[in-house]
Amino acid sequence: MKMGKTVEYFRYEITLSKDENEKYVISHEQLLSRNAFSKKEEMETIFRISNGEIISLYEKEKENEISKTVYQKTMNLLSSSTMSSLFVEKIFKMFYDNDQGKNSLLFFKLAILCFWGKNLHVYMDESDNHREYVVRNSLEHPEDLKKYNTEINLMINRLWKPNNDFREVLSVSGNVVNKSMYQHFEKIVDGLFEFLHIFKPDLKKIEIDKKENKDVFICDLIMVYDSYKIHAEFESTGIKKLIRLFGYLKEMVQGGIVFIDELDSNLHDVYLCALLEYLMEYGEGQLCFTTHNVGPMDVLKQRKKSIDFLSEDHKIYSWRKNGNYSPSKLYRSGMIEGSPFNIDSIDFIGAFGLDGEDE
Repeated sequence: MKMGKTVEYFRYEITLSKDENEKYVISHEQLLSRNAFSKKEEMETIFRISNGEIISLYEKEKENEISKTVYQKTMNLLSSSTMSSLFVEKIFKMFYDNDQGKNSLLFFKLAILCFWGKNLHVYMDESDNHREYVVRNSLEHPEDLKKYNTEINLMINRLWKPNNDFREVLSVSGNVVNKSMYQHFEKIVDGLFEFLHIFKPDLKKIEIDKKENKDVFICDLIMVYDSYKIHAEFESTGIKKLIRLFGYLKEMVQGGIVFIDELDSNLHDVYLCALLEYLMEYGEGQLCFTTHNVGPMDVLKQRKKSIDFLSEDHKIYSWRKNGNYSPSKLYRSGMIEGSPFNIDSIDFIGAFGLDGEDE
């Protein structure tokens, strides 16, 4: 990342744990940096937090006003909020327009962390989204939840805010669009149509069913075919997933960093591989995704360091090209380290209440 005439290399770490009361907390958070072209591996600590306490804060500016404010404004909050979120909420506006902010490397590096975080986009299927559970578990035990309704709602809104700020993401219904942004929303829907038309050639257009609500429109998507129209809610699961994914994939093509959990679910293998080939060739950003489908391996093997395997013991093993061997064939054969496939068809005998001898 460029800082003036230099390029900085950053490393950010965060650890979530359960405390003695079985609540989720941030037990560790750290930001380090160094000159990207330096031959030294040693990195400078911008901040390090352990169990909610600031252990160290950028030594070069230890006594300035910004450092003092960071200590004051984050006290007793760092177990449940990250340094970057507290920096945006409580510190950024105080120093943004004055010389203290402009001349402070601490301020600048914390701002870079926030900027980087705002450019990360994460997609998860609804069934894998556990934000609300984590929030409720983080505050108190279930029997005490009624005392903390305000705090719960505040934390839920904070967790959902990054998605709400990401205006390119569409839903089949209930899209809240500010009236001043409606024309932009129409252009996004036009782009969605061009994307979906590849998968559904019989789709003629996508109409917007909008309802006025004060300063916003509540917009649903209507799919138009030759002889009928249907609400997008009644499309297949795969098409509804593509509607949601469109904004994330567009962000990656335009230079963003995108994480997608189970990209392959509900998507045809042939379409998925064609889409990945396009993203590899034309995408300006970075796409990280999980999959249970081996098909993408034969696309990704063309690029170095593009495939990682999660082993049975939760370790990461990176794919390295080995002659003409195909990673998908090695994976199916149980020859990937940490991923042995030791299940055979006969192992299912008796699992469904039938004995193999009852014939």
